[in-house]
Amino acid sequence: MLLFRRTRLLLNYASGQSTYCKFKNYNGVQVDRISLFYKHPISQISTLPILLKEHTTKGWKYKARDGQIPAELPRNACEEGKDAIPHTVLVSELQKCSSVSSQIDTFCSMLSLTPKDIENRNAFCQSLEEPLSIYFPNFRITQFGSGTNGLGFKGCDADVSLQTFNDGDYVILKEIPSLSSVKNGTVSRETLSRMTPRYTLNFIAKILREHCPDVNKSILYINARVPILRFYNSKYDIFCDLSCEHKFSLLNTMLLRLLCNLDERFAILAKIIRYWGKYGGFVGDIENFNSYAFSLLVVHFLQTRSQPALPSIQEIIQKSEYLRKGNVADTLLLEKDLKIMSLSNNDKTTEELLREFFFYFSTFDFSRVMLLYSSSSIPKDLFKPKKTSEEKFEFGAVNIQDPFRHSFNVSGGASYESCKEFMFNVLLACQAYQNDALWTPQTENWGLCSIFDQHPGSVQ
Repeated sequence: MLLFRRTRLLLNYASGQSTYCKFKNYNGVQVDRISLFYKHPISQISTLPILLKEHTTKGWKYKARDGQIPAELPRNACEEGKDAIPHTVLVSELQKCSSVSSQIDTFCSMLSLTPKDIENRNAFCQSLEEPLSIYFPNFRITQFGSGTNGLGFKGCDADVSLQTFNDGDYVILKEIPSLSSVKNGTVSRETLSRMTPRYTLNFIAKILREHCPDVNKSILYINARVPILRFYNSKYDIFCDLSCEHKFSLLNTMLLRLLCNLDERFAILAKIIRYWGKYGGFVGDIENFNSYAFSLLVVHFLQTRSQPALPSIQEIIQKSEYLRKGNVADTLLLEKDLKIMSLSNNDKTTEELLREFFFYFSTFDFSRVMLLYSSSSIPKDLFKPKKTSEEKFEFGAVNIQDPFRHSFNVSGGASYESCKEFMFNVLLACQAYQNDALWTPQTENWGLCSIFDQHPGSVQ
């Protein structure tokens, strides 16, 4: 019998006590004593500075696109672009499938970006180059993130990086320059290329308002760890997050793009898990897990199978000229890397691995730090990352070491509440897998639908 009690799970976690439950693991073996969260009082669960900001971005996209924020924010799609697939439409199509494997195929075909979508995004980026070239003497616009790494959904934001090739120190100005001061030479274009990210992005906001009639005037500056300028372009129907060049964001994109091409199962699993988290409400906003962290959960899981499905990131970096010397769009170098990388001997299907993912994390000891660089994990008390900068590893309820920035916790920005929701939804998925009726085709809410549409009130 499955013994889940939500109140006990959440209250015990809050008090720092161990929480246990009984169920069968994915090999069918009865497990009697499973520690769900490590003993750690709430007061010591850290939050990164981004969570301390006073404003929220909730509802901003509706205001930017539609002119007003609805009284109640809809929850019918995991993305907010007009071409995003409504959840009800997705579930309706999944219900018609004859097997879980066909559900997985349908899920990917419906939600994944098409060549036409990618062409539209490329055209959008090219449209930014002309107004920027009026003011910046030398720059490059680069797409990164979900829209480029192979894990994007229809309607997802476009993540864009601006590189101004400034190798010197930042210039500190008293105020953000006006467009006219640059045109008349009062502020040189060389000075523009050396402004801080904050000044650069706020100056670009002026450019967009002046030269881009398709950009809604409601432009949001987010003062996060990596500052972002968020805006909406009606012509291309794209929400854009523009940032100044951040090399680790580009490396992260390149890594995921390489992994998607190295093993298709990673790409499919990551999409399903990211959708599960986004629609579940614990991935995607500033107090939640970010999509990259959830992708790395999948990487860690695949690395730690008895027959690893993915190699360590250390091995990948050593073999990959694409990661060491290339850029995000360097397809030729990527293909060259793939020819020399060994394929995994793990022959499990995506369907089998998806099931294992939930049972793996239901029993994972979250007092450990996940180390993707070495395909391992280590107790938090023994974790001493090599210090390569002034950055300090911020411990949280879930700890994932960035494979490129070893002193950075990728999941450190997830709030206490998001971590609780993540773990509780893992348990709900395990419960669904033990109900054979939910895996019989044509049954209401069967297969993937039973994972996406969780019903907390039904937990016994």
